Amino acid sequence: MKNFLKYLRTAEEYVLGLGLMATAIFVCVQVVLRYIFKSALPWAEELDRYIAILLTFMGASLGIEYNTHFNVEAVIQFIPKWFRKYLDSFVFILCGIFFALICYLTFLNIQKLSRFGSLTPTLRIPMYVPYIPILICCFVASFRYFRKALFTILALNDKTSSLNK
Repeated sequence: MKNFLKYLRTAEEYVLGLGLMATAIFVCVQVVLRYIFKSALPWAEELDRYIAILLTFMGASLGIEYNTHFNVEAVIQFIPKWFRKYLDSFVFILCGIFFALICYLTFLNIQKLSRFGSLTPTLRIPMYVPYIPILICCFVASFRYFRKALFTILALNDKTSSLNK
């Protein structure tokens, strides 16, 4: 499991890097085409938008892994240290539920869009395809939050059991 999570994190980092490079290249090419050649690629803007959505949700998921999301330090400073781990695990569970809810709603949206059979305006791919990365990234984010909650709770149990001995 540990190797899979390491592979997943590495794959996410590569996809984020390549997606950022692709976005930069598309924007530069569009600027050159639009202002020098007075013409633009009609599909590049739409593809860039879908890449930005992918980068946003995948970056949020990877931010959970590296613990880089912001939190309210001013409130945490006034909470007793023994209670912080309980609060952390509660927040992790709440965030995991939030991302699981987004997964569920995105799945319902994908089902609905696949039944309609609509296509994106310029790329002409099925409209549900751009929603699939949201589903996958939110599932991974939910898993990561539940995993953090579990490890926090297990750490609490280890400290509590060692105090009782």
